[in-house]
Amino acid sequence: MGLYYDKIVLFGDSITQMSFGKGLDFSFAANLSDDYQRRLDIENRGYGGYNSKHAVEILPEILSTQRGQSKIKLLIIFFGTNDSKSSFQGVPLNDYRQNMEKLVQMAQDAEAKTVVIGPGLHDPKMWEIQLKEWGVPIHSDVTSNKKNRAYADAAKDVAKKFNVPFIDMWKRFQEYGKWTEDQLQEEYVPLQELLTDGVHFTGKAYEILYNEVVGAIAQHYPELKPENLKEKLAYFDQIDNNDLRRSIFSTE
Repeated sequence: MGLYYDKIVLFGDSITQMSFGKGLDFSFAANLSDDYQRRLDIENRGYGGYNSKHAVEILPEILSTQRGQSKIKLLIIFFGTNDSKSSFQGVPLNDYRQNMEKLVQMAQDAEAKTVVIGPGLHDPKMWEIQLKEWGVPIHSDVTSNKKNRAYADAAKDVAKKFNVPFIDMWKRFQEYGKWTEDQLQEEYVPLQELLTDGVHFTGKAYEILYNEVVGAIAQHYPELKPENLKEKLAYFDQIDNNDLRRSIFSTE
């Protein structure tokens, strides 16, 4: 028989990779896993330092699992933070847009429902400190909130083109801090409450992301809300000790 669980796949860069939140006061992936316990597996496919160009090469291998007995019910795509950099990690805006289109098209071809997430805000002063600690030349890794906004808009356009939900983390962070777009794009705004090092999320930022993802599922894919999914295996008080196997698997 096999005990197979369908899954939600979190696909992105280091922000996704770190989303189980060790050392943070809120964990995006862990809370999502808790919501879907006994219903769906939450699979973390985050790769630190990767961009959308890398993602195009990886996704076919991730989607190849669709040929097995565990299906990807939802693919959450979150790239753009590294793409917007001026370093070797960066990807030109138009190339990023094309890569995101390829990713969503691949997901749709594999019949995996999709959510697209755009890059959030950036704190250049915090990031400069982090780069100095790593010994990385600062001039080689430049980005800005203005540049991140352009990449977020590109991701939004792709989501609209394919009629899939889009989560605008740039806007969500803006709303949380009650900043204007001019403030964020033209002035320096300290973001210690949302970013640990100028790029990566704090627990509060992951909490905002979690609420947005849960809301997107409820609005666009209500059939994937936890309460609308069947749990695996019988509850312990429904198990017949005289007929263990049949009673345990009675819900399958």
